[in-house]
Amino acid sequence: MFVLVAAMALLVCLGGIAQGQADTARPHPAAVIRLRSADSGRALDIEAVDVLNGTGTAGLGDRLGAAQRRRMLETLEAQRRVWAERRPRAYVIRTVHVGHCIAIARRAGAAGELSRDQLVVRDTAVVGRRPAPIAALYAQQCHLAWSIEDAFEDLARALADTTAYVHRLEYDAAYGFPRAYWLEWGDPYVANSRPRNARDGGVLVESFAPAP
Repeated sequence: MFVLVAAMALLVCLGGIAQGQADTARPHPAAVIRLRSADSGRALDIEAVDVLNGTGTAGLGDRLGAAQRRRMLETLEAQRRVWAERRPRAYVIRTVHVGHCIAIARRAGAAGELSRDQLVVRDTAVVGRRPAPIAALYAQQCHLAWSIEDAFEDLARALADTTAYVHRLEYDAAYGFPRAYWLEWGDPYVANSRPRNARDGGVLVESFAPAP
């Protein structure tokens, strides 16, 4: 009887050892916790790698912020759809860059009013130019030979670039295109990252009208 009890005890003991050995193939939850605790001692090393790779500071130099930039891109796409639905087949347009660029407007007409060319656009192609009076406020600003599609593309590029700060953005109430927006380039949080840039300034669709 004693021998039988001893044998059974031995079997139970061996089974427990086997069970413990089987468990070592899958770390016990406590072991996982201890492992993570040990890893946390190297947290600074991981953060340092993130910073060196640029991911640790992502968003710090984006004055719009990721969420705001995403919302503005979504609005841009919605306005593209408005333009696609409402656009006239032909139109005249004059777009100016309000910034560091200066141009000379010529005087025309009996009253000697200031005049600059408007583009004539049919579908998506510029098919001609025609002189038209322009307000003195915008007469000396550089003329951008852009169609509406060009304005959409320029604004989309700026909104996709985290070094661009886009503000004072307005869409045309009737047709949905970008009527005006202002850009500043460079990271405001990094010293000397924003030198005087020819692209800084405003883009303004100064005149627009459907054409026959």
